[in-house]
Amino acid sequence: MSDIAMKFRSSLDVEEYCDVELKLKSGSLLKCHSVVLLMNSDFFRGRLQSRWTTKETPTIDCTMFPDDIVEHLVKFMYGIHCPLHMSNIHDTYQCCDYFGASELLDKCVQLLIDGISCDNVFTILLISESFSLLSVKNKCFEFIDCNMENLLCNSEGFFTLPLALIVQIISRDTLSVHEELLFDHLILWVEQQTVNLEPIREKLSGHIRFLMYLTVLNLLMFKELRSMLFQGVLQQGMMFW
Repeated sequence: MSDIAMKFRSSLDVEEYCDVELKLKSGSLLKCHSVVLLMNSDFFRGRLQSRWTTKETPTIDCTMFPDDIVEHLVKFMYGIHCPLHMSNIHDTYQCCDYFGASELLDKCVQLLIDGISCDNVFTILLISESFSLLSVKNKCFEFIDCNMENLLCNSEGFFTLPLALIVQIISRDTLSVHEELLFDHLILWVEQQTVNLEPIREKLSGHIRFLMYLTVLNLLMFKELRSMLFQGVLQQGMMFW
């Protein structure tokens, strides 16, 4: 079986026995073997299942993604090792998702999970939200829970997040952060928004524990002051009597 795979890879390099062409964004044609594409992609399986009824070499439009991303996908299908990179993981995942390349999709998800760091956690969180990757999203939240103060002080990524993700982060009971620091950064985030701010404030205010703390503190101070005043009135009354 390994000999067959090697022969396919060798044939790809010299464009030998290729029976399908992929039109790339640059306009060039990438010649491949349909059997390899059929075995590794739901998309190509659907497009090529009737190829035996025509004598012409089918050409499939792949111009919606950068050339290097499509070439990477094809090489992976041939068993050629191509390392994934965080710099283009968004395009790679989108390409694999479009062409139904489930095996490479799984590798993209694992790279996202394993690659979470203070430098990129907010970027990965946005990717996970974009593609509904719940496992990646949960890992990002867990990382943010433990590193929020460091992230706020050393990363601008927080300010790139949409309101929905901001609310999901600050509403977590497991979030470990100095509440006043978080409050200050929320104010900065709100100031950068160009839409109507009132709905934003309404959605945020119920989850800002610093404001809750101030409310409780003010209430306690009021009760203490009222008690002191009451005691003072009693003392003055006793002196009067």
